Amino acid sequence: EKLLTAAGIDPQRRAETLSMQEWKQLIEAYQQLSWNQLLLMKQLVYQVFLEERQQKTAGRKVLNHRSNS
Repeated sequence: EKLLTAAGIDPQRRAETLSMQEWKQLIEAYQQLSWNQLLLMKQLVYQVFLEERQQKTAGRKVLNHRSNS
């Protein structure tokens, strides 16, 4: 339903009533939604990477502080 709405197509329509232009719009909407989801996933993975790196750096600082004491 979200995909059809994004393509500007009434979700109640039957597939056999769609024109070639509407099928093209549907494909383009799918590609756009897929791309947006890929970008979101990339951002989430990068955020996790940064958080893990920050935790490791904080852990090293604690160990270095203890060894210097």
